[in-house]
Amino acid sequence: MRSRMSALLLTLLLVTAFAACNKKEQSQNQPPAATTSEPTSAQGNQPANNMSQAQQPAPAQQQQQQMAQAPAPDVLYNNALRDYNGGNNDLATQEFNDYIKFYPNTDLAGNAYFYLAEIQFKAGDFQKAITNYDLVLQNFPSGNKAAAAQLKKGFSLLEMGKEDEGTTELKHVIQRYPRTNEAAQARERLRKPGPAAKSR
Repeated sequence: MRSRMSALLLTLLLVTAFAACNKKEQSQNQPPAATTSEPTSAQGNQPANNMSQAQQPAPAQQQQQQMAQAPAPDVLYNNALRDYNGGNNDLATQEFNDYIKFYPNTDLAGNAYFYLAEIQFKAGDFQKAITNYDLVLQNFPSGNKAAAAQLKKGFSLLEMGKEDEGTTELKHVIQRYPRTNEAAQARERLRKPGPAAKSR
């Protein structure tokens, strides 16, 4: 009788242990609870934003691309000068402006400013001409157009009726460039009062 009860008790213990083991195994195999979708969505959008920002070229890259597409400096300048001498002022203006845009630190940039001023002088736009003559004098004081720029600045001021300022500029031409053709023109203009001569 005792052996039967012991066997029954042992069987009961085994069944209880097996059930407990099954329950623990099921709890371990159960998938974890899903997290909220908002953080996942935000993280999913971040690479797209980074990609769109990367696709936008930086200003330095844009400038490099423009420089790569620009004509060689001597070609661009010679084309502009040819069109200027041929009377194609609109085209020459665009080409001189392009030269200044792409090659602002070269010696010929001073010439480009000078010829832009000459086009404006011939068109009677004396104030804009003075602005470009000043750019030659300020940025390229040792350039080969400095004397001519100061002479034509004086002529522009006289054309605008600013006799005192124009006379002062012409006197500066004579003082700074005494043996030049520009100094001779300044002396000639100072000897005969009246409107300045047109571009020569």
